[in-house]
Amino acid sequence: MIGAGVGGAVSGSLNFGGFLGGAVSGGAGGGAAGFAGGAANAWWIQGANFEQGFTSGLIGGGIGLASGAIFGGFSRGIAAKKGGYDFWNGKNIDTFNLNTDFAGDIDPSYNAKNDTELLKQRMLEEYGVSEGPMLKRISADGTGSYKVTINGYYLDSKSNQVAGGLNVRLDDGRSLLHVAPRYVNGDLVAFRAVAGHELVHAYHNYNFVGAFNPLYSETIAHKYTYNVYLSYGYTDLANLQLKNMFQLGFWGWAPKSYHVSIPF
Repeated sequence: MIGAGVGGAVSGSLNFGGFLGGAVSGGAGGGAAGFAGGAANAWWIQGANFEQGFTSGLIGGGIGLASGAIFGGFSRGIAAKKGGYDFWNGKNIDTFNLNTDFAGDIDPSYNAKNDTELLKQRMLEEYGVSEGPMLKRISADGTGSYKVTINGYYLDSKSNQVAGGLNVRLDDGRSLLHVAPRYVNGDLVAFRAVAGHELVHAYHNYNFVGAFNPLYSETIAHKYTYNVYLSYGYTDLANLQLKNMFQLGFWGWAPKSYHVSIPF
């Protein structure tokens, strides 16, 4: 019980899963259980003094930590891989990709604090959501290889792909939602087109977890963005969105379980 409680608490605080998340939580739980079991056995069964019992606890804790980390790591890593997440970190990322030449270079001095606070405020006002069980983190900052540019977009330093929003799906159903500063500070239509798109992915991940279907989720998310542009009279952007959807294969059928109306 001690190990499970500690492991669960550690796992819930992590921003990654997969092998690494399983190793951390499994090691913490195994270490705590091993220490408690070793110390208790020495004190109550063998009649050891405090120092002897404490030493036995450390030995038991070390063995429990190692075995828990290995078992927990491989168990969660394999489960993550089967669910379509990365084996090592239990993540997968959905990007709102943009075709633009105006992203600019990466801004090394960017500070996301103020934009993140504004983003959280707008997410609450527009969609009624905040950080919690579904959204582990809401941030305007970049993540991984995606960095903020001088023009407020996200730029992937590996592929040079420009993005307006990112949703990092974790293998436990939570998400790390990122909206680029250009859209955090943009007008209502631009904000909804991007933030709502990524929120759709977060909602699907929370509800389907390992059964998440990226094609269905992208289809619904792209249709949402198209409808936002169209409903506000942004015809050119709606047509561009429609063109991209056809090219990417995201204009098609999705089961009713994937349909979502937001705000929730």
